[in-house]
Amino acid sequence: MEPLFINQAGASYAVGGIVLSFFVAPFALFGYAIGRWIDRTQKRFFSIIFGLVCAGFGILFFSFATTPFWFCFFAALASVGFAFFYVSINGIFDSLSDHHRRGHMTGVWQAAEDIGFVLGPIAGGIIADFIGMRGAFFVFGALFLMLTLPVIFVRRNIQFYEKKAA
Repeated sequence: MEPLFINQAGASYAVGGIVLSFFVAPFALFGYAIGRWIDRTQKRFFSIIFGLVCAGFGILFFSFATTPFWFCFFAALASVGFAFFYVSINGIFDSLSDHHRRGHMTGVWQAAEDIGFVLGPIAGGIIADFIGMRGAFFVFGALFLMLTLPVIFVRRNIQFYEKKAA
């Protein structure tokens, strides 16, 4: 949806492709370092909350962007948030499984992620039909911010797995 949205904002599809890469590049560049930092500090709960907040605000503000610079900036902010969130969650899934069930747990996580990759664009398209592309990005940004609330309620469980993984 990003290249289409950016084209609607007056930029070319090529610029849309560049902006789309900003949703992925920081994750690829910083994911390893973030994972090492989380392992060293055991700040998994903080990383999940920080990731959801960065991703949420990045996507939310992306909905208001009007220039390629701001599209790229907010896409990168969202990507950094995704890196913190996904690396933290993957670590929890790893700690949930013993060495015999790691493939099973990885499969569960991958299936859930793939379901999101299927349903997310469908939901985004439906929302965009009703309230426009900006509205769809706004809704998804707000959703990530709202997801911080249930995470706060499971803080003790996350801290338990932090100690178990240490």
